[in-house]
Amino acid sequence: MRDSLKQLVLTRFREFLREPEAVFWSLLFPILLSVGLGIAFRNRAPEQVHVALVSDRPEGRSALQALRASKSITADSLDLEAARLALRTGRVALIVRVNEAGGVLYEYDDTRPDARSARLVADDAIQRGGGRADPVSVEERHVHERARASPSAGSCVRTVVDALDRAFVRSLFIALDDSAARLGSPFRSPA
Repeated sequence: MRDSLKQLVLTRFREFLREPEAVFWSLLFPILLSVGLGIAFRNRAPEQVHVALVSDRPEGRSALQALRASKSITADSLDLEAARLALRTGRVALIVRVNEAGGVLYEYDDTRPDARSARLVADDAIQRGGGRADPVSVEERHVHERARASPSAGSCVRTVVDALDRAFVRSLFIALDDSAARLGSPFRSPA
């Protein structure tokens, strides 16, 4: 009984290896897919938000300096029409206008998530540049998942072994299903 089961599994495994498309889809494709997705979704640094400042006043120059002092903002000084065109075309996410009283008006499309975050980042930079002191001391700790330069040999071996296990189990079930068909088992599922 043991020898016949061993021969049956070995035969099914050899049949499996003779089908190149089965070997590709069960062994090579998962490896290629994991490498491709690993390349596509690797960690990147946060993107800078693009802001246009519209002002010819001295308050506007100080606001521009405050925006440029922030590491997460790319600020350009534009006239109103050029800034609105840049906002419509998506080159900038936010227009900052400094009025006569030294106040700030933000123009942005609130349906764009990057524009809402640009408004918050730009407001924080302008307020800090204007001398705002935060009442609560805050610290930051950035947490990132552990990044690997390339998949380790152990993870590649695990992927191959998992694929081989699936292929072996598939061939075993096919062999058992064929044996049940030959014996006329009432438990065989109809085809």
